[in-house]
Amino acid sequence: MRTIVKAGLGCALALGLWAASAEEYHDRPYPIEHAAHPLRFGVYQCFGPRAAIVPSFALLDAGTYRDGDGGTGAYTYNTADGMMQMTSGGLEGVSYWREKELSFRPLRSGGNFMPFECVLNPAMDANAPPW
Repeated sequence: MRTIVKAGLGCALALGLWAASAEEYHDRPYPIEHAAHPLRFGVYQCFGPRAAIVPSFALLDAGTYRDGDGGTGAYTYNTADGMMQMTSGGLEGVSYWREKELSFRPLRSGGNFMPFECVLNPAMDANAPPW
């Protein structure tokens, strides 16, 4: 499991959340119990350094997601470690780690974090992409 150590802060996002402009990640025990926080369905809007918008996704139910182009695919989620794997569709092969109760971080194929954060935005309609 991982904990995130932020080396710098970016600008405030419209949702009142902070994005990191430069981050350093270290392997450490994660501070929350993933199983204690049920997975929330809806649009996860993804932001990169300097609040750059990157491909977002919506979790529709316990095994189906929608990508920003409107296509659907399947995913699996492991409540023990917070790992989500897109198993079909436009994001097939992409892995995410649940950083907080309402956000995910995408991972590179080698398991390193990408500098993006995908945050649940309840104001967005999961059935009305693009986001």
